[in-house]
Amino acid sequence: MSHQHEQWFHQANQLQAAGQLAEAAVLWQRLLQLAPGDWQARLNLANVWQAQAQYEPALEAYLVVLQQAPQSLSAKCNLAQLLKTLGEYAVAAQLLQEVLAQDARHIDALSALSLVCLYLCQNDLAVDFARQACALAPDRPALAANLGLLLTQARQYEEAESVLSAAIARFGALSDLRWNRAIVRLYLGQYEAAWPDYEARFASVLPARHTALMRFDPLRHHGGRVLLWAEQGLGDSIMMMQLLPALQQRFALQLTIEAPVSLHGLFARLLPEAVLLQPGEPAEADAQLPMMSVPAVLALPRQALAGHPYLLAAADSVASWQQKVTACAAPGRRLGLVWSSGVWSAAGAANYNHTRKSIPAAQLAALANVPGVSWFALQPGCDSQQLPVPVIDLTPDIQGFDDTAALMAALDGVVTVDTAAAHLAAAMGKPVWVLMRYEGAPFFGQHDDMPWYRGVVVCRQQQPGEWGEALAKCIDMIKSRPT
Repeated sequence: MSHQHEQWFHQANQLQAAGQLAEAAVLWQRLLQLAPGDWQARLNLANVWQAQAQYEPALEAYLVVLQQAPQSLSAKCNLAQLLKTLGEYAVAAQLLQEVLAQDARHIDALSALSLVCLYLCQNDLAVDFARQACALAPDRPALAANLGLLLTQARQYEEAESVLSAAIARFGALSDLRWNRAIVRLYLGQYEAAWPDYEARFASVLPARHTALMRFDPLRHHGGRVLLWAEQGLGDSIMMMQLLPALQQRFALQLTIEAPVSLHGLFARLLPEAVLLQPGEPAEADAQLPMMSVPAVLALPRQALAGHPYLLAAADSVASWQQKVTACAAPGRRLGLVWSSGVWSAAGAANYNHTRKSIPAAQLAALANVPGVSWFALQPGCDSQQLPVPVIDLTPDIQGFDDTAALMAALDGVVTVDTAAAHLAAAMGKPVWVLMRYEGAPFFGQHDDMPWYRGVVVCRQQQPGEWGEALAKCIDMIKSRPT
């Protein structure tokens, strides 16, 4: 190795370790022009490209490395991580199994394989591999956070809480550990214990916004204008709406609400004096508060949730939608249907939650066995022609949540996967049957009801990825409900 080569290698490693990825990539490429056979440099370049989401050149580089150094376990592990990101879970699992066949104590391979197994709906295997990784490296808090997450996904909530609490006691209040513990405590219904840890989300999984503005402090602030900003899904914002009148009244606040414009009509009818902004519009306020932090400010216990309806459709739209529904529905019940969590542009692992929430259209055939029901599509942009059950599709006339709410007002209930439609219908007091993936959702808890709303029945998968039992339960519940 020449002095120049050694110097560049050391410098590029330093840049990469410091997070200066673009500069490191330039230097690794210059080095490879000098020494194209340096597989370690090429591996490092592939790692940089993967970190920059430049997946195609990263994949090509990993494959070249494995031609040059087929014995490299790091190359196989990192390639498997990339394949997982791209959604090639089976191939990633095969690569990681090859690594473990050579080194059964390879911690990174065990940890990576645990997540790949989760994506393959192999929850028990996922937990087993995560346990092995933790046992081999008990001093790595990230592995404890991963085990806690996978235990939660496997619905082993008490053990997940115990693992995460023990890790926090040992390593300190690290953000990933606290965030994962907040999630499992929400599943367990331990809301008051969950809220402090839930604040760790901005150091763990979400970017904070409006940081130049003072954070609202319930011990110091009373009166004045507070900027509330939507931070997560549309359904989460709809769920939080029920708490805003209590927040406003308890602290004598004037509210400015920053949220997607599709929610503005709902906010305006609930809080007519609030100022409504779209994300990015300038706001004048004395303090700011992320919307999902409202329960923490109110110190909300689970038993405080009354579940009463709190949202109304716009009165001038309801009559119009009622006429549309009446004109095309047969006598009997009229139920809305949502089978997909929306159209996402992401693919692979980034699309995992969307895929897990959604039901393949062909599996909805059993709904045709529910007598006396006219089904109405509730998801704009869907292809209702693909469904094996007759569905009336009025969604081309839906311009936003105001129209969806008015259409729901004309229906007798809603069958939906875990989407904003479930929250909207429930907030209006409609009967709702939620078809829920195996791992569930934190605010839905672990039982057949949903604590935030009355009139919601949760029909859960009993095996990861299998919808048959959940659909059968949903159909039985619809048939048994009085018309």
